[in-house]
Amino acid sequence: MSNNFAKIYTKIYTSKVKTSNANTTKQEVTISMKSKVIKGDVNGDGIFNSIDLALMKKYLTGAIEFTEEQLEAADVDNNGEVNSIDYAIMNQVLLGKRPGF
Repeated sequence: MSNNFAKIYTKIYTSKVKTSNANTTKQEVTISMKSKVIKGDVNGDGIFNSIDLALMKKYLTGAIEFTEEQLEAADVDNNGEVNSIDYAIMNQVLLGKRPGF
């Protein structure tokens, strides 16, 4: 399974600073920024579709594991858990029986 979350959700910035005297100071700074997670978009491709529902089914049956970002995207009812209720809501949204998240 391709996981696009590393590309979409994390940006790393590194800065090096040097002084002009004989002593050189080197400083590296790493900042990770997390973008907004799209609810239902468990594969991180920027859209919610049937592929996300299929991945959710695999997760619920124990066939695959989700990353922290995927768990956040999969928790469409925002109760802090990813379970069959989330799967049912995702299915209803895809079938047009329920508005988006």
